[in-house]
Amino acid sequence: FLDSNLVFDRGRHRLAGVRIDGLEEITEWLDPELIKIQATLDGTFAGRNVKLIDWDAASRRFLALVSSGADPGRYYLFDRTDNQLTQIARRAPWVDTDETNVSEPFAFETSEGVHLTGYLTLPRTPRADPPPLLVYCHGGPWQRDEPGFNPDAQVLAAMGFVVVQVNYRGSAGFGTRFREAIREDLDRLPISDIRATIAWVAAQHK
Repeated sequence: FLDSNLVFDRGRHRLAGVRIDGLEEITEWLDPELIKIQATLDGTFAGRNVKLIDWDAASRRFLALVSSGADPGRYYLFDRTDNQLTQIARRAPWVDTDETNVSEPFAFETSEGVHLTGYLTLPRTPRADPPPLLVYCHGGPWQRDEPGFNPDAQVLAAMGFVVVQVNYRGSAGFGTRFREAIREDLDRLPISDIRATIAWVAAQHK
């Protein structure tokens, strides 16, 4: 893991958890207290990603970032003594989350047995009926589409497009075998995965 994936308890001078970047970012906590706090906040903000950022030496107050594919994120202070939650700041406060488009992760198996994942953003106001699909490709190889709010996908969806981002073979973060598979055919494998994703999206949405 990179250093940024390791979360340390500065008050107790020990490793507290490990950030894992998958389809959605999660943290595997080693401290039972942090496991409980994470579960409490996950239950409060169901359907959104809750990332514990920091806490005080007494493990009484916690700073958390709550975000989703349709919300850049809000910072909350959680006081466990009285279960008090206070929003203290917003990321990109100019973004009106009542106007953003629904964005959700997806995963499926292709006919070739390849496990593909990505993100689908659906327009509030489609450009046509049925709406056109736009495939937004990340750079690469050995890069990936990240979980969370994507302003580019939101802008394109606001123009009326269904936007799909797919982590095709060669993308990082899904194991060595998946990342290195692109060496078999650098030009064709990503296109094959994109075609399979287009067919899958068409089967799930009109």
